[in-house]
Amino acid sequence: DWHGTLEIAERTWYAGTPEPDRFRSRDAGNVLLVELDRPGARPAVTKLPTLRHRWHQLTLDLTAVGDPKQALDQLFAEVAPFERAIVELTLEGVIDLSGRAELDAVLARWAGEVCHLEVCDDLLAAPSERDLDRLGSSPVVGTVASDLVDKAKAGDPVAALALRLLYVEHTRAGGAG
Repeated sequence: DWHGTLEIAERTWYAGTPEPDRFRSRDAGNVLLVELDRPGARPAVTKLPTLRHRWHQLTLDLTAVGDPKQALDQLFAEVAPFERAIVELTLEGVIDLSGRAELDAVLARWAGEVCHLEVCDDLLAAPSERDLDRLGSSPVVGTVASDLVDKAKAGDPVAALALRLLYVEHTRAGGAG
């Protein structure tokens, strides 16, 4: 099952499909213009692009990124025109809870800008002291947050997610900070 343009032999070509259908497509999205100077001559083959959508695989390590919005905006600048971009974005590294909340908002905006956005999230959310201070402004929330931090540090992915959601909802509800 080959979808890309392929020269099989001097006089045998396969044009492939007019549109790519996956991220790792080898030269799909072409038709072939074949010109012959005379009978029996080697054909001159020119690939002419037909694809409308462009498939992009992007990776962003947020460990040392100060501004997730700026980093994503720079990364997505490479995929214009946006309405024709199909993007697989892999997020890696460590991010604090406030940065994660900002990142989620930026991702939601980009999901509306590009044709399709698929996010592979391998991020570790690690609360900063500022994040914990914000959660600790309420005695009940602070106690729950402290318990979730301990469980998340022990490797509990559910606790890490719960801590992130607690931070987001506490912030939305007008928590101090």
